[in-house]
Amino acid sequence: MGVDRSRLPAVGAVPKFRFPEIDRATLPNGVRLWTIDHRETALVTWLLLLRSGSAADPPDRAGLAALTGDLLDDGSSERTGIELHAALGRIGGALGTEVTSDATVVSITALARHAREAIALLVEIAARPRFDPSEVERVRRLRLNRLSQLKLVASVVADRTYLQAIYGSHPYGHLSIGTEASLRTISVDDVKAFHARHYSAREWTVIAAGAAPAHLREVAEEQLA
Repeated sequence: MGVDRSRLPAVGAVPKFRFPEIDRATLPNGVRLWTIDHRETALVTWLLLLRSGSAADPPDRAGLAALTGDLLDDGSSERTGIELHAALGRIGGALGTEVTSDATVVSITALARHAREAIALLVEIAARPRFDPSEVERVRRLRLNRLSQLKLVASVVADRTYLQAIYGSHPYGHLSIGTEASLRTISVDDVKAFHARHYSAREWTVIAAGAAPAHLREVAEEQLA
């Protein structure tokens, strides 16, 4: 039967949608743990939320929060960056890092059967980064090159102008990537000090989404203790 494209289709009933329940707990070391029952896929996602983003940059160190987040997967106290990514590959893991004005989010999504290895890697990456001076310099150069490119992107120029016009010298008044002047002044010690201040356990909210939330909570308590 042909379709009459001259008439809009009939409006159906509003589908029912139920958000999954979130089980919230606080571990003895201050880490907030949220678990969500999500059985539709054979995956698990571990998400670490920190309540500090680019607005926490010191006045003369714009871009420090984003630089710190970018360096997390470039080596830990136990492994090099290449070894970390090889470990992620073995469990089919995908790592994500995002820094906004008010938050930093680090996440790993992997096959559910590798839930323990995934949360262990997330803890290693977020709690024990190496911050090798050569890696800090490499990422700094990449960001400086990126800033040079963004000067030619009209939407980014507009965003920067808008933020400065609205917020001025307020912490919201700069892009998370920072400026050329501020990036050139950031040192390895600045990165380590920012991490020590903003990545402590009391700042962590860990969210686990996947099947068998009771098992995820057990695994999280084991790895986060």
